Amino acid sequence: MAIDHSRLPTPPSRAIAPQVQAALTRSPVVLVQGPRHSGNLKADATPGLGALEGSAAQTDLALQVGGAGRHVVDMNLFAHQLTASRGEAAQLWGQHGQVTILDAHRSPALLAPLAQAAAQSAPGRFLLTASIDLAGAMFHSEYGQHSALANLPMEVIPLLPPSQMELLGGSNWLHAVFAGKLASLTTPHSLSGQALADRALAGGHLESIVRDRPRSRHAWHAKHLEALMDSPPKRRIGAKEEKLLINFPPPPPSDFSSLRGLHALDKPQKALPLLQELARGAGQICNFRQWGSGLDLDSKTTERYTYGLQWMYLVRRLQSVGADDAGFPLKDRLRLVKTDRLHFVDSGVLGELLEQNTVDAARDAQAQGTVWTPAMAQVLTSFVVAELLAQAAASAGQGSYRFAHYRDHDQLDVDLIIANGKDEVVMVDVKAASRLGPPDTRAMAQLADKLGKQLKLAVILYDGAETQQVMKFDSGAPLWIAPVSSLWGRV
Repeated sequence: MAIDHSRLPTPPSRAIAPQVQAALTRSPVVLVQGPRHSGNLKADATPGLGALEGSAAQTDLALQVGGAGRHVVDMNLFAHQLTASRGEAAQLWGQHGQVTILDAHRSPALLAPLAQAAAQSAPGRFLLTASIDLAGAMFHSEYGQHSALANLPMEVIPLLPPSQMELLGGSNWLHAVFAGKLASLTTPHSLSGQALADRALAGGHLESIVRDRPRSRHAWHAKHLEALMDSPPKRRIGAKEEKLLINFPPPPPSDFSSLRGLHALDKPQKALPLLQELARGAGQICNFRQWGSGLDLDSKTTERYTYGLQWMYLVRRLQSVGADDAGFPLKDRLRLVKTDRLHFVDSGVLGELLEQNTVDAARDAQAQGTVWTPAMAQVLTSFVVAELLAQAAASAGQGSYRFAHYRDHDQLDVDLIIANGKDEVVMVDVKAASRLGPPDTRAMAQLADKLGKQLKLAVILYDGAETQQVMKFDSGAPLWIAPVSSLWGRV
């Protein structure tokens, strides 16, 4: 289970750092939030234990951007949590002019005093970090009485795990494609076949990337998921106890670092099995009734638990291009499925839940004669979606992007529909294959008719080596094929 640091490129200077610095000049409170374990890996990491705890990614960035002059309050310290729980959070920052509060989600009780202090503060006084979607958790969970967040004059900046573009020093693929420079991209770090599959299974968490063996990645991901779920040992819950938990949930928690902290879970032992069920449905239309049926969870409970997993940056829901509020320029919305599609934030976590780091997975690939088994096709799609969303998040201020998916009642679908601030649209589909054929273009051709002149181009990303234009739609927009590796290419 050795860690091979040579597998990790030079830790990147995060692309959102300028965004944070600009926000500190505008708002009294700036919140940087994103998933755990997405920062720079320390060289003295202990194998199997994980070098990154809490929101180390946000911590690194906060200390880097904030500078040495800021007073640092670490909410991982029990003494600080106790002070906040007693209603004395204001003592933590006192009269200090500029304050950085690390892992604010560990003590929601500090938000009300923080709102009072921020109301009369100059821009940039408070810089917060969190490893959950703090706003989503506070506003939409059953603990919505923590309304202090609504009173905060705050700017929120998402920090996702480093994209391959950041890690490998590539150009922003979205900027290049919308600028018509797809053919100009060169890829010094080209990957295909098993090498591409391994990169997708490693995901974006640096602790996973540096592990050179599937068994080692499995050990780290298992520990990572166990900490996020924080579920008690399995035990039988009687109908009477279950009714009491539903009618009289426990009081609001003092720590939002796990799913059990976010939710008054009436069936906490089913959280991890549900996550595994969601993994099997990754890349598909949300069907909460089906996903919960095997676990004896109704559709409302399943969706409620899924929201918790979404706030913890484990899963995300991608809106349909046919939704009434999607804002995409379509000629008509006839026969379009308007339901969200489920994706995982990190392809490495998805690969772990689909048991792709096992000997059995390697045997299945060998038996089928291809590395792209159905499960690995899901992992690759998740990998591409995560990469493009991370590139979009890192490019705020240079271009605003909206994401959606397409599916119709004939089962034709396109993985990503992306619009920029000019309402220009690019379609992106992922094919886990080294060869493509006419059936791979049917869905794109149908959606191209609905988009008309707003469609700039369409791209099929595949496990190949060539980038070339293969046809034009009736609207005149070209269809290209390009390697998945072009996502971290350079112009």
